Amino acid sequence: MLEGKALIEDTDMPLKMQIQAMASASQALDLYDVLECKSIAAHIKKEFDKKYGSGWQCVVGSNFGGTPFDVPLVQKFRKVLKL
Repeated sequence: MLEGKALIEDTDMPLKMQIQAMASASQALDLYDVLECKSIAAHIKKEFDKKYGSGWQCVVGSNFGGTPFDVPLVQKFRKVLKL
């Protein structure tokens, strides 16, 4: 498993969901290389869609508006409202 920091930003998810997001991210990092951001995001999204219903978005990467040394992996989650 990858050693380092992960950070959930820009979310209004309850703490329980944030913990689930971290667990899903950890599992994805066991399955995929850290540079396979699209595969990691797809894995996390699939887990959330299965557990909490469809409509989730997940962005995985680094350097989201910061310096290259801020955070090695950032996940942003947002539930899309269905009208």
